[in-house]
Amino acid sequence: MRCKGFLFDLDGTLVDSLPAVERAWSNWARRHGLSPE
Repeated sequence: MRCKGFLFDLDGTLVDSLPAVERAWSNWARRHGLSPE
């Protein structure tokens, strides 16, 4: 596959991924016996 460029969205301009990231870290914390707060 050849690409002429890449598009990065690191600050939520196109996609707001914060809820998914928070959910993933909360699940990880619970599995390891930590408080997700």
